[in-house]
Parts: sequence; C-alpha cells; structure tokens
Amino acid sequence: MKRVLILLLVTACGGGSSAAAAAKADYIKAAEKICAAANAKQSALTTPTSLPALAPYVARVVAIADEATTKLSKLTPPAKDKAELQSKVLGPLESQLKDGHLYADKVAAASKANDTKALGNLLTNAPTATRADLRFMKSYGFTSCIDAADTGN
Repeated sequence: MKRVLILLLVTACGGGSSAAAAAKADYIKAAEKICAAANAKQSALTTPTSLPALAPYVARVVAIADEATTKLSKLTPPAKDKAELQSKVLGPLESQLKDGHLYADKVAAASKANDTKALGNLLTNAPTATRADLRFMKSYGFTSCIDAADTGN
C-alpha cells in the first residue's frame, strides 16, 4: 500500500509538471507566432530614403509593434510565470510602445510642419532603449520575440 501511495504521488507530481511544461510550451508557441509575424511585417517595410517618408514609416513600425504587443498581452501565460512575464516582458514592451507612440507623434508633427531640422533631430534621436529583459526572454525560450523586443538593433 505504501508503494502504491508513493507511486501515485510521484505520478501526480510528474503530471503536474508536465502540464505546466505543456502550458509554457503552448504559451511560447503562441507568442512566437505573433512575434514572427510582426518581425516579417517590419522586415517587409521599405526603409525611408527621404525625410518626408519618415513619418509614414515610423507610424507603420509603431502600428506593427502595437498590434503585436496587444496580441501578446491577450495571451494567457502559465499561472506560475505570469508575474515574471509581466514585469520582465509585457510591462517593458508596453513602456517601449508608449515611447514609440510619442516618437511617432513628434515625427508626424514635424513632418506636417515640414520642419526638416526637427525631422533630422528626431531621426538621430529615435527611442532605442530596450526595456524588456532579453536575457530572461532567452532563458524562457523565446527567439522571435527577442528580435521583436530588441529595439537597440
């Protein structure tokens, strides 16, 4: 009887961890699909070769990031990882996105005013600070999402 009880406990514990592993794998798979699509959309954009083309380009980059961040935030992360994913990935991505929106607004305003000096300054001072914890993301199992989150490259 004691052996049966131990076997049941070991099996139950193992089942729980494989359920947690499956939840994590499913979460990563869904997130990676979102990030891969965002990366592909961004790669397909034509880099602007003139200052007037900067505003539409920046607006599109921010729209792609916004769409991906929104989709990522709607995923249900594994319960045990939720707080860490929020503090190290999702929260920082939302902060980066806010910076992107502010930057896009400034570029649009300078473009509308035909202020080439301001556009030039904005171009050289784009927000490039990566806030997401890329090391954590790598250890968690992300790949495409690392590329999407890394605004420093």
